[in-house]
Amino acid sequence: MDLLEEAIETGSADTFMQFREELYLHMIGEEEAVYPALQEIGLEDHARLADQKYAEAKLLIAELEAMDEEDEMWMNTRTQLQEVVEQHVVHEEELIFPLAHEQMSTEEAQQLEEEYLDSKDQVNTESINTIEVQIT
Repeated sequence: MDLLEEAIETGSADTFMQFREELYLHMIGEEEAVYPALQEIGLEDHARLADQKYAEAKLLIAELEAMDEEDEMWMNTRTQLQEVVEQHVVHEEELIFPLAHEQMSTEEAQQLEEEYLDSKDQVNTESINTIEVQIT
């Protein structure tokens, strides 16, 4: 989140792109490892809501990429993205993770963390640049 805040404060497109890459890696790790695990332990509604926030974030990122940095809406859209990401983090940290820890053993939680990290590690960062989001 620090990178996004820095990008908002400075207006730096380079910092925003670095944030974008880190966010996409995080999203891919959760989409491939965490959300399926949440569904298996009965937290599918929470997984679905988290996935919806990611869809919203991806849409905002696509809008930012289509805008010129000098566009007055660029800063507003980045602020919206920050709010979406912050809401997602709060939902995870205050609700999803505590519920998941209640239903998972320590070993299962550690295995899930390893799967999450493996999913992130397997992503070729160049492939992140080819992710396209349909704006409807």
